[in-house]
Amino acid sequence: MAMAQRDDTASAVGLALHLAAKPDAVRRLARRRTPLRAYGIEVGLGIAALFLLGAVVSYVLDRRLLAVCCVGGAVGVAAGWCWTRIAMRALVDQPLNRIARELETLAARDIAGIADALANLAQGEEAQRLDVFASCVEVPSLPAIGRIAEALNMAIQRVEGSAAQFNSSAEEPCRRLFYVGPDDYLLGAAAAEAMAALAPDGGELLVMTGLFKHTGMELRRRGFDALLRERFPSLQITGVIENRYDPVRSRRLVAAFVRSHPGLVGIYSAEGVGVQGAIAGLADSGLGGRVAVICHDLLSETAAAIEAGEIHGSIVQDPFSQGYDLAVHLFNHVVHGWRPAEPRLITASTLVTRENLAQYWDTTASAMRSPEMADRDARPLGPSPRPIRIAILGVNDNQFWSGVRDGVLAAAATLHDANATVDWILPETDNAFDVSSRGRMIQDLVREGVDAIATPLFDLALVPYLNAAAECGIAVATYNAEATRLQELITVLSRQRRSLELTATRLEAEAHHDSLTGVGNRLLMDRDLAELKREVVATGRRASVVMMDLDRFKGYNDAYGHAGGDDVLRKVAHRIDAEIRPQDRIYRFGGEEFLVVLRDTDLEEGQRVAERLIGAIAALGLPHSANAPWGTVTASAGLAVVTADLRPVEAAVADADVALYVAKNAGRNRVCASPVDLPSPGAHAA
Repeated sequence: MAMAQRDDTASAVGLALHLAAKPDAVRRLARRRTPLRAYGIEVGLGIAALFLLGAVVSYVLDRRLLAVCCVGGAVGVAAGWCWTRIAMRALVDQPLNRIARELETLAARDIAGIADALANLAQGEEAQRLDVFASCVEVPSLPAIGRIAEALNMAIQRVEGSAAQFNSSAEEPCRRLFYVGPDDYLLGAAAAEAMAALAPDGGELLVMTGLFKHTGMELRRRGFDALLRERFPSLQITGVIENRYDPVRSRRLVAAFVRSHPGLVGIYSAEGVGVQGAIAGLADSGLGGRVAVICHDLLSETAAAIEAGEIHGSIVQDPFSQGYDLAVHLFNHVVHGWRPAEPRLITASTLVTRENLAQYWDTTASAMRSPEMADRDARPLGPSPRPIRIAILGVNDNQFWSGVRDGVLAAAATLHDANATVDWILPETDNAFDVSSRGRMIQDLVREGVDAIATPLFDLALVPYLNAAAECGIAVATYNAEATRLQELITVLSRQRRSLELTATRLEAEAHHDSLTGVGNRLLMDRDLAELKREVVATGRRASVVMMDLDRFKGYNDAYGHAGGDDVLRKVAHRIDAEIRPQDRIYRFGGEEFLVVLRDTDLEEGQRVAERLIGAIAALGLPHSANAPWGTVTASAGLAVVTADLRPVEAAVADADVALYVAKNAGRNRVCASPVDLPSPGAHAA
C-alpha cells in the first residue's frame, strides 16, 4: 500500500511538474494573440473608416441611400469588432491568465514545498505539514483551453491528496486499541478489478468522491488508481470530482464532464450517495446504462439501480458486523483483557451485481446477512463482575449506517446479560460528521466515566480527543474508516514482506519437488547435477549416481490399482530418503524411477549404499503378487561415477541407466555398476 501511495505521489508530482513548467508557455500563448488582436483592431477600424468615408462621398454626391448603407456598414463593423474583443477577453485571455497564475503557484510554492519536505524526510528530519496553495480553476467552454484547465485541476487534486497523505505522517498517532472495518485501499482495488472486467478494451474513466478530506474515500480512490496503473493501463482516469454527497451536484458535474469527454467508458464512485446523481447525469446525456458504473455500499437506491442495470456493481461491506463485533471486542478487552493479534480487524466485502443481488437484498428494502457472515460474529468471553458502559459514536448521513446501528443494538442485547450497557450515540444534530461536535461528546463521555469509546475516524483532527480519552484509561477503538499513518504503513509492509517471503519459499519448494512423493523433481535434479559437476571438477572428489526402478511395477498397478501404486511410490521415496545421508539427494526421475546422488562416494562405496537401499525397499514388505519369486515390492539399481574429466554429468546418468538395464535382465532386485557388459539384444525388463 505504501509503495502504491508513493507511486501516486510521484505521479502527482510528475504531472504537476509537467504542467508547472509551462506557465510561461501559457502566458506566451495569451501574448501570441496580442499582435493578431492589434492587427484585427487596425483592420476593423480601417474598414469602419472606409465605410464612413464612403458615406460622406455618397452624401456629397447626393447618393443618400448609399450613404445610409455605408453608415450601417461602419456601425456593423464597429459592433463586430467590439463583440470580438469582449469574447476574446472572456473566453481566452481571462481563462489563460487564471491558468497561468495557478500554474505559477503550483510551481513556485506547492511543488517546491513537496520537494523540500521529501528532502527533509529523506535526511531523517521530522515530517512537516504540507499546504497546497493552488486552487482548481473553472473549466472554460473552449475545448482546447478546457483540456488545459482539466489537466491543471487533476494535477492540483492529486497534489492535494498526496499532501493529505503525507501530512498524516506528521500528525499525532492515534492511540486506539484496534480498528474494525474494511481496508479501504483494497476496496478501491476491488472496484478497479470490477471496472476492468466491464471495460476490457480500455478508455476514459471519471472518478467521484464525496470529500477529498475523507480518509477512507481517498484510500479507496488511491487503491483504484494504483491497480489501474499497475495492471490495466489502458483504462485512464481523465477526471476526478468531489460531489460532496450531493446528487444534484453530481448530476450537473457528470453531465458537464460527459459533454467534453464523449468517449467515457466508466464512472467509479468512492461512495454510494452521490452516485445516484451520476446516473441521472448519464441519462441526461443519453448514456444511461451504456457507461459502466461501479460504486460502494448497498442502499435502497443502489439496489434499485443495480436491478435496473444503471449500476453495474457495488463493493458491499457488512455493516452489521462492524457494529456488532466492535462492541463485543471492546467488552472482551475491558473485562477480560483481550487484544487482537493484529490491530486492524478487516471485515469482509463482496461485489454485488444484478446476478447476485437477491443474496444480499430482500424485497423489504433491507440488506441481508448470509449464514457465513453470522458465523464470523465475535462472541463475549464471559460476564463482567461489575457494570460496564460502552459508547459507540455513530453516523446517520445515509442508509448504510442503519446496518451498523442494528449490529450495535444486537450486541447491546447480547451483552446485557453479561452486565454491560452499549449505547448508540449520534453526536451531530445535522447528521454530518463534525469534529467539534464529536470531540465535545468524547470529552463528555470521559467525564461520565464510560469504559470504552468507538468512532469512525474520517478526520485526523479527531485524534487528539481520542488520545486524551486513552490517557484517562478509556479503551478507544475506531471503525469503518481511519487514516493510515506512516508507522502503520511500515508495519503493514513489513508483515506483507514476511508473508511474501513465506509464499515465495513455498512456491519454490513446490516448483522443485514432486507433488506425489515430496522428493526432488527433474527440474531440481538438473540444477543440482550441474552444481555437482562443478563441485567435482573444482575439488577432484568423486560422486556417484544411482538409478533405481521398482520391479514389475506395471503389474502392481494392474493388480492393486493406481491409488495403491501411488501409495507404494510415496513409501519407497520416504524410505530411500531416510536411508541416505543429509548431503545426499533423491529425485523422482519419472514413473517408478528414482535417481539418488551420493556425494564424496566412489564406485565401491556407492555399490554398498545402493545394495543397502534396495534391501531397505525389500524390507518394507509391501505385497506384490506379480513380482515372483519374492511376492513383495523390490527394486533394481544401476550405479555410475561422476568424474572430474570432460564427460558431462548427463553421461554418468546415462551409464547408470544402462547398468540398471543390465540389473533388470540379470534377474532384478540387485545392483549393477558401470562399466558393464551389455547383454544380448532384447526387450528392457520391467
